[in-house]
Amino acid sequence: MCLRLIRAVDVITQQPEWNGRHVAVLGVSQGGLQALAAAGLDERVTFFSAGVAAGCDHAAAFAESPRVAGWPKLLDGLEGPKDVDGAAGTLEAAKEASRYFDCVNFATRIKCPGVMTVGFIDGACPPSSVYAAYNALTVPKRMIADPLAGHANTPGMGRETMDAVRRHFAATAAGK
Repeated sequence: MCLRLIRAVDVITQQPEWNGRHVAVLGVSQGGLQALAAAGLDERVTFFSAGVAAGCDHAAAFAESPRVAGWPKLLDGLEGPKDVDGAAGTLEAAKEASRYFDCVNFATRIKCPGVMTVGFIDGACPPSSVYAAYNALTVPKRMIADPLAGHANTPGMGRETMDAVRRHFAATAAGK
């Protein structure tokens, strides 16, 4: 999937319609994971929007103050040495491998501005997991939060997200 994201940016940037400056990646849920991964892996991305992002904070349950990981909850149920995904492995090996596919990791690599959304009653991607990725960002960022939203971008979140994209494009077009 990650290689496919880079290839998609390759294809977009080779089109004659591309303006040579802007590449925005937007997605919700697993698409939010993909937006964060694309922005973290490809410096041609100039803006990202990750709505209720999946794939955040895989090792949350093992933190000093345990939390709930976001979907797909890769490490849930792992307690010690066991068979991991059909191959002999250990909990420590699984935790180490999961870090490569964690949006917290991708967030640390992002060099462009962006927005994220979070629903405070999201059972699939709990707010703590989404905020773990958000807090790892070191770029200009904005969280669009809806205390009454579950695992979806509400119409209001969608409008705010698209407004942020438009503002970004307008500002970069104006040379800001």
